Amino acid sequence: MIGLGEPPSYLDLEARRFWFQSGKNLVELGTLAESDAPLFAELCALHSRNLYLSAKILAFRRVRILSTNAERKLAAFENQRMKVSAAFQKVGAEFGLGAASRTKIRKPATEQTSFGFEGDGTDSAFARASRLNSG
Repeated sequence: MIGLGEPPSYLDLEARRFWFQSGKNLVELGTLAESDAPLFAELCALHSRNLYLSAKILAFRRVRILSTNAERKLAAFENQRMKVSAAFQKVGAEFGLGAASRTKIRKPATEQTSFGFEGDGTDSAFARASRLNSG
């Protein structure tokens, strides 16, 4: 992938899938570069872990009557999932994941003149301002 490279070999299938799907979007957004690959790999692993825990929780919830031991396991999975989800949100914010995080992303500004007009390099800000005032 341009700007990110291949995922690390230790990532499982779901993490690799997230690497390619989300990585492409984040590179295009400008919030992910190749130097971010180790942290992004952690985000991918968290995503995969979250999916795994969600599937385990769903399997437990499909059983109508749980033993005390099964209830403890379910509670442990739910607790782990909450921690993984919080970690995912924290790491994901580094890449602009989430609406609040995206509002903090600054796109490169277009060239501005002292009059606030966008510069195109063909004439001065004074010349453009004069045309506006005379028209």
